[in-house]
Amino acid sequence: MIAVSTLLNELYASGVTAQREGEQLVLDGPRSAFTEDFINKLRANKQELLSCLEWKALFNERAAIAERDGGYPRLAAELIAFEDCIDQWLCANPPHCTDSSVCLHCGKPLEEGTVVPVTVVGDAGRRGALHTICAGRWRSLRRWEGKTTLIWLLQP
Repeated sequence: MIAVSTLLNELYASGVTAQREGEQLVLDGPRSAFTEDFINKLRANKQELLSCLEWKALFNERAAIAERDGGYPRLAAELIAFEDCIDQWLCANPPHCTDSSVCLHCGKPLEEGTVVPVTVVGDAGRRGALHTICAGRWRSLRRWEGKTTLIWLLQP
């Protein structure tokens, strides 16, 4: 989504606003901004743009709630919203689980009786497992994956 967020930044810099209305991408701005090349970029990236706008709307909603209802200053509210978006992203993008007999983190076999594995629900409802000692590191890496995917939300 970084490339698409760059495209959104180009939109905003040229004075164009973008909104999602259902499955429609609604743009408003000066006619001069809509060059043939730019329109082709928008068409080629429509679904990704719609997804970005949906994530941005969620982020703005969560930040507004934290600021208004929680009484947090805007920066703190945005950090809270960002962490919430990461949680949402993790739910929407479960890990790929193929073999529940090996650890999702280190790839080593889960030997019966030696450790109590941590069960993870992955894509398509499949279950994966982690060594207890690997669970914290795996969780940190999954959150890092969410952060690097959504970091563009923090851009002005």
